[in-house]
Amino acid sequence: MNLLIDKEKLLTFGFIILSGIAILSSTKLAFEKFNNDGIIELSNIFNYIALIYIFSSLSVESGVIKKFSTLEKKRLNDLFTSLACLYVFGIFLAVLYVYLENIYAKYIFNLIPLIILYFPLIIIRSKLISSGKQPVASFITFSISFSYFIGTYFTKDINNLFVNIIFFNYMIISILILSFFSYLIIQNKLFFRELSIKPINTSHLKISFDLLKFGMHSSSSGIQDNLAMLIRRLFLINLVTLEFSALMEMYQKPLIWILSVVTAVIGYYYYPYIINFEKSLDTNNPMQAEEAYKDNIILVLKLTLLSVIFFSLGFPFIFWFTFGFDIQIDFLFLIFWIFIFSLRVAAALLSSWLLAKNMVRNAIFAEIILYMPTILIFYIFSSSNMSSNDAFYLFFTILGLSSTIQIIYFIFKLKINFKNN
Repeated sequence: MNLLIDKEKLLTFGFIILSGIAILSSTKLAFEKFNNDGIIELSNIFNYIALIYIFSSLSVESGVIKKFSTLEKKRLNDLFTSLACLYVFGIFLAVLYVYLENIYAKYIFNLIPLIILYFPLIIIRSKLISSGKQPVASFITFSISFSYFIGTYFTKDINNLFVNIIFFNYMIISILILSFFSYLIIQNKLFFRELSIKPINTSHLKISFDLLKFGMHSSSSGIQDNLAMLIRRLFLINLVTLEFSALMEMYQKPLIWILSVVTAVIGYYYYPYIINFEKSLDTNNPMQAEEAYKDNIILVLKLTLLSVIFFSLGFPFIFWFTFGFDIQIDFLFLIFWIFIFSLRVAAALLSSWLLAKNMVRNAIFAEIILYMPTILIFYIFSSSNMSSNDAFYLFFTILGLSSTIQIIYFIFKLKINFKNN
């Protein structure tokens, strides 16, 4: 049994790593084909598609995982009806966003088929994770990442990069969904045969709002994160140089890859663990609660320190693999970005803990602390007459302060919650 578990974990980690390699290879190809313009364009595409994914799926994955893990089987019909309502709402929001967005609005009809598929895909992945099939869920993540590589590989003109990526994204997601249902039919495991959409009542609305509550955290985080990246990229291009903006992207890409591996592990293992841990915790036993609080804080600290080691050891190899040995690594830039991304790991762990405690509003506020200063300040100053030197220092100061204050807030709220209980 232990050997099987180890094998499954190894497969999960393998697909997570391959997902990162596919994204890095896409970046490498874009840089080789189109230089700095390729890095900026591909980064904008990543952020834009991520925003579409967030709107169409409503980011309810964490909530759906929890529902599949805790909901009684007889209430699956209610969950199914609630998900059907959210599905329609998600499509509406995603199409509205694409229509209102100026950058790629002309491709709205190319994007609609993709928007329709995102929500079913996250339900499938949530079911797999809640059922302990993390290797299959991680394979889905890898396949989507691979579509970016294929799209970039077959692009000869940078103006066609977006269309090619969404085409292969759509094709691979279609194959994944069809394969999933084909497997269920062959294995006669169609658990949804007994499911049906019931007339909508207050119970379904309650489940929908409960899922949206969790989705609001992920949506808030994802929307703000991608908007912040777009705005700070624009800030650097306008007030420093396009080359410096591209350089900062170069430092972030290897660390984003490592962070994606770490956060995927958190989503696949730590989040289900902390949910089950909180369920088993006896709140009437203060000694047990205090010990649990200390143990989890120590665990978060250990995992964060471990991530610092991964970032430090992995960065040079990934950086040179992606951008070549001709580009020298600036030690101060490297220290700064490792510091920022290590705090992101701590934030992901602490945020999962808050969600397991149903402290969703606090988790959302923590994301606001991290991202809103970046969005507002960089947006306001991006069209100002600020000198490039001042913009340089403002960029690093805001990112450092907002990341640090977020972690302080997380620990403060968890400590208050522990004392109140």
